Amino acid sequence: MPLPDKPLFTVKEAAEYLGIPQAQVYQLCRSLVWPRLASVRLGRRIYIPRQAIERWLEEVANQNAQGANLGVRYGRSALER
Repeated sequence: MPLPDKPLFTVKEAAEYLGIPQAQVYQLCRSLVWPRLASVRLGRRIYIPRQAIERWLEEVANQNAQGANLGVRYGRSALER
């Protein structure tokens, strides 16, 4: 599914596109370790730039291709384990 053509996504939109729970998107935005999802806070709201989603997906795919432990596996973050 192609990423919609807009510059910023809400946490809900990013979660729907990535196929993960909203709570996990919040965790990825707060994370201090890889795979961190870059985000922008505007007031009380958090937005994820389109480029950040694309970059995050590329990094995860590259690490997956190399067979590394990703931290995000089977729909659960390493932080949840």
